[in-house]
Amino acid sequence: MLYDYEILNTSVKFSNDFSTIDERQLWLPTFTVPKIFIMESTHFVIVDDDAINNRLCQLCIARHFGDVPIKSYQDPNLALRAIGSGYDENLEKPTVLFLDIQMPQINGWQFLDQFGAFPEAVRRQFKIYILSASTDRANIEAANNHPLVSGFLSKPLTAAAMERVFRTLPEDYGVRCFS
Repeated sequence: MLYDYEILNTSVKFSNDFSTIDERQLWLPTFTVPKIFIMESTHFVIVDDDAINNRLCQLCIARHFGDVPIKSYQDPNLALRAIGSGYDENLEKPTVLFLDIQMPQINGWQFLDQFGAFPEAVRRQFKIYILSASTDRANIEAANNHPLVSGFLSKPLTAAAMERVFRTLPEDYGVRCFS
């Protein structure tokens, strides 16, 4: 797939180990997204051992959806601990989670097994999408058939992939789509 590239000229702040990033140092694909999305209450979590992919996901989300809460974790065990302590049955915090399959600590399938042990009230706050470079048909089919997974996306995260994701989110995620 071919992209047009441009240099961005602003800084974006993130809530992870890196407090700011100077986008002038990055080349990002430019996308034409024909819809305007308003994210009223949605949170984002990225779980991937690849720091570069996490940063690109953060930039893509922030660029297209503005100032929304984004957390990224290179260690899936830390992500599970944060979910366990940051979400409870009385809190409604709609969250889109992008999960890599191939990670050294625990893989995405093991992450899902542990995530499945959370109470239903916590699990229902998440829409999990596998975001992977894997082209293994078995992984794609497993993701599409897994009860906790809403879909499979190929890396890198693109505006077109995000549009597909957000068209499937329920209204309680605060997503409004306008032509």
